[in-house]
Amino acid sequence: MSSGSRYEYRGFMMDVSRNFFPKKDILGLLDSMAMYKLNKLHLHLTDDQGWRVEIPGLPELTQIGSKRGHDLKELSSLLVTLGSGPFTNSSGSGYYTVDEYKQILKYAKARHIEVIPEIDMPGHSHAAIMSMEARHRDKGDDEYTLIDREDKSRYLSVQQFRMNSLNPCIESTYHFIDHVVKELVAMHKVSPSLVCWQDFI
Repeated sequence: MSSGSRYEYRGFMMDVSRNFFPKKDILGLLDSMAMYKLNKLHLHLTDDQGWRVEIPGLPELTQIGSKRGHDLKELSSLLVTLGSGPFTNSSGSGYYTVDEYKQILKYAKARHIEVIPEIDMPGHSHAAIMSMEARHRDKGDDEYTLIDREDKSRYLSVQQFRMNSLNPCIESTYHFIDHVVKELVAMHKVSPSLVCWQDFI
């Protein structure tokens, strides 16, 4: 094996869904990665506990899904988890705007680092589900609904979340996935390449 093909993936994974770190911290991380010649930043952008990147056309993902606070009905934010506290100004809340995300991608590219976005699905999707439920309540829009409201089954995930899995039996789930992936691909035009990690595939 030639030395040029050894250790092609020298990566670091950052989970910003469960505990959010602002753009400036990610840029600092990229500087450190470049110093150690790491070349892949795997960004865990979504999970049950938070949705961290703005998706044009689906503002609810960040209006609701990017915040954790004391709202037992989850109408304005997700439930408090992981010690994020009752207010929405902790590391439990936050997201990257499209411009901020592109800035991260450009900063990484300049340092020969590929950003790999992870959109967790079909499980671990509580933030997305509650966001699209807010869209349904506010706009009566079911184009991106992720659950079947006629389904009366009750379950809890291992992390004690109800409604945390996308329903693969409804067409709107695929509309949602298609929209999110297309917008991410559009953002990644400023990056060397796009590897979109999904549990769904």
